[in-house]
Amino acid sequence: MMRAIDATTSMFGERVLQPSTAQNLWQPGRPLTETTAETAQRPLTVLLVDDNHYHRIPLVRALRDQEYDVLYAASGPRGEELSRTWHQEIDALVVCADMKRMGGFELARRLRRARPEIGVLMMCRHSASPEDARIALERGFAVIEEPFTPEDLCRRLTGVLDSRPNTVGASPR
Repeated sequence: MMRAIDATTSMFGERVLQPSTAQNLWQPGRPLTETTAETAQRPLTVLLVDDNHYHRIPLVRALRDQEYDVLYAASGPRGEELSRTWHQEIDALVVCADMKRMGGFELARRLRRARPEIGVLMMCRHSASPEDARIALERGFAVIEEPFTPEDLCRRLTGVLDSRPNTVGASPR
């Protein structure tokens, strides 16, 4: 028996992020409409980088439920590559501080150099050294300590986005 494959979902049952081009603005089940100033406002884009699959997937789902466009990666180098190849604005980076191949601090530093306007939310373990939190704050990175719920992350991210320079009312809601 053959099964139909929905190209708008991934293997996790999530909506696949489509490039925001005129051809991809239409979604199945949604009527085509003319673009107006009101409908032209784009959703905010978040790059989530965490090497722990069991953390990353629920966070991706929570962020998408809050109507963010989410790019995600399982390593610092892959996150950096996504940032380089994504030609549209990335509003925020949510990154695990302690990853194996490239730590969150290094990734955030590199992305800030390339995209100075990006908001950064660093996910740190509760057991992380106070030095890590101090470094994050000195570099202008917001911190959320694990354990946290996906809802906690979304609330904290809204604050990070709203506090970016030259940004007023950045949250998607």
